[in-house]
Amino acid sequence: MRVMLCPLPSPFAFTVHFSVELPAFAAPDRPFFLRPSLHRRCRILRLARRMARYNWGHFSVELPNPVSTYCRFLEDLLVIEGLNEITNTARYHLQVEMGGCFEPRSVADSIARTVRQHFYPDEPICWVDRSASADAESPHGAGGSRPARADFPVSPPVEP
Repeated sequence: MRVMLCPLPSPFAFTVHFSVELPAFAAPDRPFFLRPSLHRRCRILRLARRMARYNWGHFSVELPNPVSTYCRFLEDLLVIEGLNEITNTARYHLQVEMGGCFEPRSVADSIARTVRQHFYPDEPICWVDRSASADAESPHGAGGSRPARADFPVSPPVEP
């Protein structure tokens, strides 16, 4: 599983991109078309039930007990040290807000390990350097149009 960390304009926010599919989050207290937010005040069981209903037949990972799996996944995400809130989700990424005294890479690594633990236990985690992918795709040459932050190092794959 490839994982890439991309900073956002706020110094305490970033996006974690994955090469594997993530389950869709369903916001329990808002209309479904609004982007969900995951924080410590969420009703986890209610969100897990909605996730199970919404992802049934749409998520590439078959789960024997989806409600309990999603519930444990959400609980594990919420207790990650430094994580304040997951502010946005999509099929292949999570947008995160963290506490100011924490390292983005440490928080992102905990998120990646949680995703692997619940949905892809046999996949090693391989961090992708954002600047390398920008160089390969950008028509602007080295560094692309958006330079990567140097404080997000690349690491070798992490074994389970």
